[in-house]
Amino acid sequence: ISFYVSNLERGLRIAEATGDRATEADLLGRLAIIAANRLHLDEALDYGLRAVAAARASADDHALAAALDGLKIAYLSLGDVQGLAGVLAELDPLLRSLGDLFRLQWAEFESAFPFIAAAEWDKATTAMETALQANRRGGYPHCAVWYTAHLGWLARLRGRDDDAMAFGQRSLAMSEQLEHTWWKSAACAIFGMTLLQSGDQAGAVEVLERGLAVAEQAGVEAYLLRCTAPLAAATGSPSVLARADRLLEQATIPVDGAWLLGEEAYLCLAQAWLMQGDAERAHAVLSPLLTVADRVPWTATLAATLALDGRALLQLNANDQARARLLKAERIAGEHGLPHVRHDARSALHSVT
Repeated sequence: ISFYVSNLERGLRIAEATGDRATEADLLGRLAIIAANRLHLDEALDYGLRAVAAARASADDHALAAALDGLKIAYLSLGDVQGLAGVLAELDPLLRSLGDLFRLQWAEFESAFPFIAAAEWDKATTAMETALQANRRGGYPHCAVWYTAHLGWLARLRGRDDDAMAFGQRSLAMSEQLEHTWWKSAACAIFGMTLLQSGDQAGAVEVLERGLAVAEQAGVEAYLLRCTAPLAAATGSPSVLARADRLLEQATIPVDGAWLLGEEAYLCLAQAWLMQGDAERAHAVLSPLLTVADRVPWTATLAATLALDGRALLQLNANDQARARLLKAERIAGEHGLPHVRHDARSALHSVT
């Protein structure tokens, strides 16, 4: 990945020196995508904004599509729903007019996330299924692993555990046939969480370790963290926890921001710190995620974070704060069809004195 980035940066310097704004926009858009996956989210946003500015100066539609594609992942990674929706509103018709089926499938998929933020589950599911249809038309089968895995994630959030298990198994089987380190490690991470939710700890650890081994081949931080954080929660291993914590600490994120796309990494890290008896650390890990989830809001993320933070506050003997967090989590989860979070919040409330 470092060699690829070096080539992009070298090409960018040439494009800037020669005034080739279209090439500049394309390269900046690609750098934005890489930076987002390296968890350099401040750089990803900067690259994306610069890409769009260069593309508009070039008056080249292909360059603009590449630039908006890069800015899109920066906004999504940070959980900026308003920014994401604005990009999608311009990008989708542009991609259709260009016949760019590769980027169109991603725009279709990522159009699910504003619905996810608002807990409009049926619309989110339809958007992901539409992405799969676009994927089949475009002939990029490896990308379907990512979409299928996320359909399993949505099903798990909604408490549709049989569907979550089926999608997880399907995404894992697809990833074995269509080798791609990013999507295979992500499929393992998401399915591993589903197995953990079901109580199959041994199965979860096996799948998560498989995902981590694949992620290490590429060395891309987002996928390493997606696997190490749930492994830390599943195993209680101090060394795995330290590695996951270090990966998150090394991420560069704008002030008052969080890696919203990796919300489960925060939740798993906090869970692991609670298992180690360090509620203060768990509370600190959850703080930026809670800030973003509450501000936007991201409904399911907010409910899950409140429930877990309530447990951390109970360990810190901040019972009034804990009760308020847990009651809010229970209410949001009940209103928006999040049965697992509702159960967790209710269970924790029983221990509030």
